[in-house]
Amino acid sequence: MFIPQLASRVIVAWLYNNTNRSVLIVAFFIRHTNVTTQAEFSNAFLPVTDEIQFLILVAVPIIPAILIAVLTKGRLSYRPPNGAFQDPTVSPTA
Repeated sequence: MFIPQLASRVIVAWLYNNTNRSVLIVAFFIRHTNVTTQAEFSNAFLPVTDEIQFLILVAVPIIPAILIAVLTKGRLSYRPPNGAFQDPTVSPTA
């Protein structure tokens, strides 16, 4: 169960960076994740066998996390403060 948790952290980091560092949005996402992964909630809305339910709950955070990581080239929309990041592929001007 380590991989879905890691995937959720990728999504949380992307949300935080992409919403102008909004902790409120991240808190809503974390709360939503905690509620929807509860067995009572899942059983009520996913009337499938336990094995398929497990696969769905594992795949749901992994697929978006992979897409986010690939589409943002691993930066997760992080923008450092002005002047703090220097692109190593660009030579400094003298």
